Amino acid sequence: MEIIRGIASAEYGDLTSGVVIINRKLKATPWEARFKADPYSKLIYVGKGFKVDEHDFTINTSLDYLDAKRDPRNKLENYKRLTGSVRLQKIWKFDNEMNLRWKSALDYTGSFDDEKNDPEILISKDDRYSSSYNMMSMNHSLSLFFPEKYFFESLNFDFATRYEISRIEQDKLVSLSRDQIASTTLEEGEHDGIYLPYKYLANVVVDGKPFNSFAKLKALFSVNTNYVKQDFNLGLEWKTDKNFGKGQIYDPSRPLSPGTPYRPRNYSDIPSQQQISAYLQDNLKANIGNHTLIVAGGIRALSLLNLSDKYYMKGKIYLDPRVNIQWKFPSIQISNHSLNTFISGGFGQQTKFPTLLHLYPDMIYTDIIQLNYFNLNPDYRRVNLRTFVENPTNYDLKPARNNKWEIRLGASMSGHNFSVTYFHELKETGFRTSTTVRPYQYKDYDETSIDNSLVNKQPELSDFKHKNDTILGMYGRVTNGSSVKKEGIEFQYSSKRINVIKTRFTVNGAWFKSTYSNSQPMFKVVSNQIIGNTPVSNKYIGYYDTQDGAEYQSFNTNFMADTYIQKLGLSFSVTAECTWFETSQTLRQNGYPLAYMNTKGEILPFTEEDLHHPYKQWLVQTYNPSLFNKKTIPFYTFFNLKVTKSFGKHLNLALFVDRILDYMPDYVTESGMTVRRTAKPYFGIELNVKI
Repeated sequence: MEIIRGIASAEYGDLTSGVVIINRKLKATPWEARFKADPYSKLIYVGKGFKVDEHDFTINTSLDYLDAKRDPRNKLENYKRLTGSVRLQKIWKFDNEMNLRWKSALDYTGSFDDEKNDPEILISKDDRYSSSYNMMSMNHSLSLFFPEKYFFESLNFDFATRYEISRIEQDKLVSLSRDQIASTTLEEGEHDGIYLPYKYLANVVVDGKPFNSFAKLKALFSVNTNYVKQDFNLGLEWKTDKNFGKGQIYDPSRPLSPGTPYRPRNYSDIPSQQQISAYLQDNLKANIGNHTLIVAGGIRALSLLNLSDKYYMKGKIYLDPRVNIQWKFPSIQISNHSLNTFISGGFGQQTKFPTLLHLYPDMIYTDIIQLNYFNLNPDYRRVNLRTFVENPTNYDLKPARNNKWEIRLGASMSGHNFSVTYFHELKETGFRTSTTVRPYQYKDYDETSIDNSLVNKQPELSDFKHKNDTILGMYGRVTNGSSVKKEGIEFQYSSKRINVIKTRFTVNGAWFKSTYSNSQPMFKVVSNQIIGNTPVSNKYIGYYDTQDGAEYQSFNTNFMADTYIQKLGLSFSVTAECTWFETSQTLRQNGYPLAYMNTKGEILPFTEEDLHHPYKQWLVQTYNPSLFNKKTIPFYTFFNLKVTKSFGKHLNLALFVDRILDYMPDYVTESGMTVRRTAKPYFGIELNVKI
């Protein structure tokens, strides 16, 4: 395992907060078995590494089974998973001048939940739910090394691919309490709808077959002198995502959720998403007198492929600079102890492209009832709809750009280590589903304009009188309208192990502040007022330049003491998790509209005269001041215990109990309500065997 702190380098494009690199075992190992049990899951694992011959060819295999229950009382939330892996490694050495290494891995993950039912929850014997999940992945890596540390140090090619098959089948008995109308058309225009039965069996199949592939070519160069060590790392990456599944499959005339604005869609019709990127990373370490300067800087260029000319991002190249700088000061002698200090800082920008669902959203179907003629004779009934088909694709969508900087101070002396970090992160172009407003023109038929006593067949539309009408409607569209601001202070202290008590103490914690809001004005309905049988929102919808979000803060500290007694093969740790406070506060909003849209589709400024308009006056929203009060959760703490006992070299037994003790006093909110807090202990055991 490798941990990279600070701003992630340009090599890791999707990360801005450090990197944890996990390399799986690729060596000869004895048989290993692991068993873990807690109130919510049971895990069994076996694995072994084989050395095939004397030419550095190894095979590692592993198999594990997990039976998890999020809530043991609810049979619908069970999860059973089987995971298997086969990993290969072969090394060729050529006269100590060059080494060639090939690594390969084949992995499988499958769930076996099959059919689920719970007679205490399901209300009908016809209700049925089943799901299955199978994932297969393959990874290959080919690396060329030069042990003598030439300028050209290594060349590496990685390729990975993954294919999933997931399927959900659900039957549900739908019972309606009132008349519901369904539309089955995929075309825009006027057509007849149907009345749903008061009771029917709905069937839905969700078929997903996502496919992902990734390729990376990386070269490493190095230059070493007496004063400077410099590494150059450059690479090229390509990845693609595609879903070959059929999506949601159901009969629109028997929907699972009546009134849904969507229709079935074949996932395989969605184009693949392809991304290409290149990066250059330069790591420099220089000795300047008794000081040491470490600079890691780089830039990453990335672009989306396979886009039509309609998209703003077509052909655009985005650059993400990343830099980390550390200055190590000379050691200071204090009572025969060396104090080492450093200061470091970094800046990084991250570009996050939209997902396939953002780029190719489902069509939205708006069905407006023009005629709803009900007759006691079912054959004479008629419902007519005006269907509007909206394409919510935002061709002007841009990537989300995130900027982060941080500064860190650290010191160490005689095994004692301390560091404190301040960071600031801002993203103002995040993805958000924003409201789009448009007028809908339709015919409003008068069902009372015909004589029911004379009806002897299903009536024609021409038999009814009608008037043309226009109302406003809304639908969601993905935009760059989200803002996320984060800042915080993180600190950590660890002591050396005290020999007398065989114990080491660690203290870490953080203060976090996060603000989530919109970054663009937005349309929204703020009143349900009805005037003359007409909702205000049918005629006018306001456009507001206000903050719709909240601010969250928290401060926590963890105190841990871990003890290791080698003679007894015993180690145990006690941790106190202290949360000093948690706060949340809704951002203060301005309920005065910047503008509004009318039924002509015009966006007009909101004026003082509109405050006296019978409809538009209701676009001004008033707020209870208490809505914006800060809500605070006071101090509480948990105590955790973990004990591990080694029985020789072949057996380890661990017991852990989270929240074995707690202190969660009652507190009173601003409204005078008393909140009583409780905690549930969480415990388990883990057994590791090596043969």
